[in-house]
Amino acid sequence: MTSTAERSRLENHRVRRLLLGCLALPPVASVVASAVGALSLSASLAVMVGADLTLLTMLLEITLQGRAERRSEVTACKNDDEAVPYLIAHVVQERPRTVDLLEYSAFGALPLLAKLGEEGCTRRIRLLVAHPSAAISDYQRDYRLAEGLRALAYRIPTERARGVGLQIKCYSETASLRGRLLADKVLAVGWYSYDDRGLADPGGRPLSGASNSLVIATAGSAEGQHLVNLYTRVFENLWRDATEPDEAWEPYRSALPHLPSPDWLTAVRSDG
Repeated sequence: MTSTAERSRLENHRVRRLLLGCLALPPVASVVASAVGALSLSASLAVMVGADLTLLTMLLEITLQGRAERRSEVTACKNDDEAVPYLIAHVVQERPRTVDLLEYSAFGALPLLAKLGEEGCTRRIRLLVAHPSAAISDYQRDYRLAEGLRALAYRIPTERARGVGLQIKCYSETASLRGRLLADKVLAVGWYSYDDRGLADPGGRPLSGASNSLVIATAGSAEGQHLVNLYTRVFENLWRDATEPDEAWEPYRSALPHLPSPDWLTAVRSDG
């Protein structure tokens, strides 16, 4: 995506003519001054080189500033396969201290959560997943939601979960917005959809998330800050009213032996 500021500076015809004129003026003036004897040849060359170097430095600064602004803009990714590697690279480079994730089953976020567990850089990871009573089918509840937690408990066991500050709560609202916010600076946000994509789903009413497009934004741009504000508002509202994981899953424990242990679910409580 091309920076608006860069376009306005370098693609504007008047700006380009002005820059070309400024680049041409010192050599012409130096040649004229040397010809009429106002400057020696060596002095003329020094003036010409110094002026052109100054103008080239200014042009380089405009270009670099445009690239920096471009990195702060909003971009789109086709799906999780494009977005998650970017987020993982950001975790490795920037080592965020806080992370807020809004998921359905958290399966799509497992690679990111596993990397956060490996890096051990966070002091708090808040993860919102769907309440079992809000699952769109028994199949989704018993396998997608329960298996998602089981896989997460395997990737981030109890002691590591405490070390990285993993907290989980279960929201009862219908899954709609999904996202991952790193240190209140970088956000990948998308949506859940309930359209039939021709995928086999024994539970019916297929829910799509990881295969949907996402938007990646940074809080360094006005557009990105708008998205961060929206995501933060939705996340905080859901988090406030969500249920602790051990309480949400207790009624289903006897029927779902593959759930994480009670100790793990207690360890990842928001007040744990």
